[in-house]
Amino acid sequence: MSKPIISPSLLSANFLNLEADLEKINQSEADWLHIDIMDGVFVPNISFGFPVLKYVAEKCNKPLDVHLMIVQPEKFIKEVKDLGSMMMNVHYETCTHLHRVIQQIKDAGMKAGVTLNPATPVSLLKDIVADLDMVLLMSVNPGFGGQKFIPQTLNKLKECRELVDSTGSKALIQIDGGVNLETGKLLVDAGADVNALNRRGNSLRIHYDRFYSKASRALCAYFKDCGALIHPDSPDHKEHVEQVRKEAQQRAAAFAARRGILLQPVAEQPAAEEPAPAPQPVAEQPAAEE
Repeated sequence: MSKPIISPSLLSANFLNLEADLEKINQSEADWLHIDIMDGVFVPNISFGFPVLKYVAEKCNKPLDVHLMIVQPEKFIKEVKDLGSMMMNVHYETCTHLHRVIQQIKDAGMKAGVTLNPATPVSLLKDIVADLDMVLLMSVNPGFGGQKFIPQTLNKLKECRELVDSTGSKALIQIDGGVNLETGKLLVDAGADVNALNRRGNSLRIHYDRFYSKASRALCAYFKDCGALIHPDSPDHKEHVEQVRKEAQQRAAAFAARRGILLQPVAEQPAAEEPAPAPQPVAEQPAAEE
């Protein structure tokens, strides 16, 4: 089994310090950046729009995995393309002419994905799955974080895996919602290729400024090794983290070079000198008797 792809969600970012969070993602083991665009119509929430995502795309050097939870997503193919997106993912439930939309996405030079809500059966993809680059199965109802993983997703995932394999489709299968250490192993074993991670609810708290925390490092190691969890306090883990940091520095240097930025090495600080011992007071000698 190939190692699954990790795609943390932008919804988990601290939007008061977004640039710093994106830099931590650039330095992390994450493979993609998952971007959920919500319109308040198809789902009962609003996330962010293209003016914000323009700057996200400029700062992030991970492939952009764009998930449109909106009505009439075909109206925004050009905007998603202009971000430099790798994947544009639309909901089956919002596309009357799904085949046409998929072809338009591909003609724009992006990979095309289709998302199914929890109540939408996998069988509806039978006549389109061969044209897809990815199928996303929602394991919670879209629109809000903090929801419990829907167990039926495992059966649905197995059905989707059979459909993809039996048709010769090259589509990846992504799961979005309630992915944590417990559900993650079940999903990988059932055939998931991509796991979208979010810090909310039952998901392990994957906030970007904690991507090197013990819990999140362990989760990355867990998924990357398909179950071989590296204990955070073990020597193997410390070596693993050091290797990740070296690779992150190399990626950061390559990212900066592409934009003509010169990275200045951090100067080593001289060791602080130990303070000289304080002089001891001299005891007064008694006056000599005459």
